Amino acid sequence: MNDSYENRLNIDFRDIHKLSVPIDSSKNYISASGVYGIDKSLKEYCGFDNDYKIKAFIEHGINFSEYFECGFRVHESLPSIMMSPFRENLIKNQKNNHGAYSIGPFIHYANPLLKNNDYKEKKEELGTNLLVFPAHSTLGGTTNFSITDFCDKIQDMGSEFDTVTISLYWKDVELGRDKFYKKYGFEVMTAGYMYDPYFLNRLRSIIELSDLTISNEIGTSSFYALVLGKPHIILPMNVKYNIEKTDGKYLSLVAEESYDSTVKSAKVNDIELIKNSLLKSEGKITNQNKEIINKYSGIYCVKSKEDLRKILLECEDNYSSFSYYMRKPLFLKDYAKRMIRISKSQLIDR
Repeated sequence: MNDSYENRLNIDFRDIHKLSVPIDSSKNYISASGVYGIDKSLKEYCGFDNDYKIKAFIEHGINFSEYFECGFRVHESLPSIMMSPFRENLIKNQKNNHGAYSIGPFIHYANPLLKNNDYKEKKEELGTNLLVFPAHSTLGGTTNFSITDFCDKIQDMGSEFDTVTISLYWKDVELGRDKFYKKYGFEVMTAGYMYDPYFLNRLRSIIELSDLTISNEIGTSSFYALVLGKPHIILPMNVKYNIEKTDGKYLSLVAEESYDSTVKSAKVNDIELIKNSLLKSEGKITNQNKEIINKYSGIYCVKSKEDLRKILLECEDNYSSFSYYMRKPLFLKDYAKRMIRISKSQLIDR
């Protein structure tokens, strides 16, 4: 475990193995809320000191379902921050909630890591750039799809661009999947390890360097690209998710229950509508899908610096002294026990 992260600031985005080394920055965030450096970006945006701990559970990305991820389940006594009104309303209806705040796409609050001359130099190097977000694996499981078929599709689309760049998730770097994309001559970059405080800053720059973005599954990166004004196209593929059984029984149980409940309670019609809209968008951001995109990313909920600061201070006021924070394995063990006591139908109906 590498506990230092400041020295990663100047690492080239293509040095994917260095950027994917596990990192611990837990001193700067509340347990289960420090993923992707979202908390750091929010604090910088509204002028809080980096050592300040936001007294809220922060959802880590887009969620199409009514499922409550493990952080909320364990930290029910904390206020919650999320992107969309859809999720805000769900949490506000929970009897144990201590406040819920939708603030729009988190990437809006992150400063790009590449600025001015550094950005211009990198953009000139890449030229016209097709950016690809493969459906990514997670701590608890791996994605399964034909990378060869995907690369063939990418190559066809990439013929009109100077560069094709793959934005590869750290877990898939760890799995060695970069070698498949490199065989096709694609550039491979990464935003870094999931607890890298500069993940979101790095991801913003990677997106801003692109001219068109594509993926084989809709996800948070799809919405982030659209928010930053980059057209996004979905390439339809059969993508499956395999639960890993090697990370300990509690992590496996959490991953399996979470994935199953999320999929079953997802708003399938909305997801298909978004996919079809992006599939037919021909690389344009259409008015047809803006409302449904707002439902899940909260593009109309972006806060000013003053309003976000007020929200964080309100979270401080609503913060319960009885809340508690646990770290693995106690965190996973406790959550697994909770999941056992709650049926899937209850999770879906909540």
